[in-house]
Amino acid sequence: MIKQIFTLLLSFAAISSMAQNIHHCGTEHVTQQLLATHPEFAQIRESIELQTADYIAKFANAKKTRATLYTIPVVVHVIHNGEGIGSGANISVAQINSQIAILNKDYRKKNTDSLATSHAYYANTSDCEIEFCLAKRDPNGNSTTGIDRFDYNKSSYDFSDIDGYIKQNTIWDRNQYLNIWVCTFGGSASSLLGYAMPPGSPSDQDGVVVGTKYFGNTGNVQAPYNKGRTATHEIGHYLNLRHIWGDASCGTDLVSDTKPAEEANYGCPSFPHNANSACGAGVSGEMYMNYMDYVDDGCMKMFTTGQKNRMRAVLASSGSRNSLTTSPGCQWPNAIHEITKESIFSIFPNPVSTHFYLKSEKDFSADIKIKILNSLGQVIIDGNHGINKEAPNRYYVDLQSLAAGTYFVHVMDAQNSFTKTISVIK
Repeated sequence: MIKQIFTLLLSFAAISSMAQNIHHCGTEHVTQQLLATHPEFAQIRESIELQTADYIAKFANAKKTRATLYTIPVVVHVIHNGEGIGSGANISVAQINSQIAILNKDYRKKNTDSLATSHAYYANTSDCEIEFCLAKRDPNGNSTTGIDRFDYNKSSYDFSDIDGYIKQNTIWDRNQYLNIWVCTFGGSASSLLGYAMPPGSPSDQDGVVVGTKYFGNTGNVQAPYNKGRTATHEIGHYLNLRHIWGDASCGTDLVSDTKPAEEANYGCPSFPHNANSACGAGVSGEMYMNYMDYVDDGCMKMFTTGQKNRMRAVLASSGSRNSLTTSPGCQWPNAIHEITKESIFSIFPNPVSTHFYLKSEKDFSADIKIKILNSLGQVIIDGNHGINKEAPNRYYVDLQSLAAGTYFVHVMDAQNSFTKTISVIK
């Protein structure tokens, strides 16, 4: 009987160890690697911290006044093994969209699982006034869905694959876009949920990496990390936040309004948690519900005002990531605009039920391209399917497969390019 109990205890210990090992953020690992291999990185970090301290000294009361809303363009690089879209590592558009929606809720304090107003830490929570969009314009100025897919013919990827090869061959200008790579971790990275490169990282590695099963809240996701909080956590690192325990027992995260923590918290603790810790957390205990801890996705709920100020410091005019806030990545290319009376193209009818006609004052050129995009900028119809030339100056476009809503018709030839908004009614 004693032997059976001992075996059972060992099993529970193994399960607990597995749970902690799987929820592993690799940011501190890559930070230490950068410090070891790039001597200038320490000086860059020090400079960033001086700028951050200066910003916080000037804007310590940012929560009391409405701050500038920063919007960051995002490109999602989906790294897969040849699967069809929506299968395995080649995650669906819906899964990607769900993650962007989660980020916009978490960073705007609009998450439905936010702390109750009666909670002891509610007063610490903050709307960071940071939003994210899938890029509409690529680095070459062309329209894009903000999603790039790459088949690297491997079932999983370790640090050397990702940082040593994949990033260099896929990265968009890090000064204009937040690059997010979504892939299946393996080898030296097999215990990861994700990791981020902190501000000041090399330009060909900068960005965030998230495991396929921990990105978004629909599709190929795995509980208990299936609510999109891995990306929320890692983007916090990307914007200069540290783990709340400071990656040391009772360490510092350089934020004044997060309580001291002995170490990372896992699972879903009960409040108050570890109130009697050696770190002096106090009667309310540790702030385990903070996005920068290691608890399950369903128990992560908040950023504090101090964390908001640190993130906004790197996005401010003097910050190392300020160029993201002035990037045109969230805007349609300059050549794309609403049709005007003077345009040689016209669309009718509009609103449309089943089809419309695209007409030109002159014959269409042979290289004309017609695309239908949804309100998120994702291409729904591209190519010749349902698009038929009925006359030299007229096209018939079939929209029977589309649900009711607002769409964009993008037309381009050698001389002209425009986008027209259409309403589909059923």
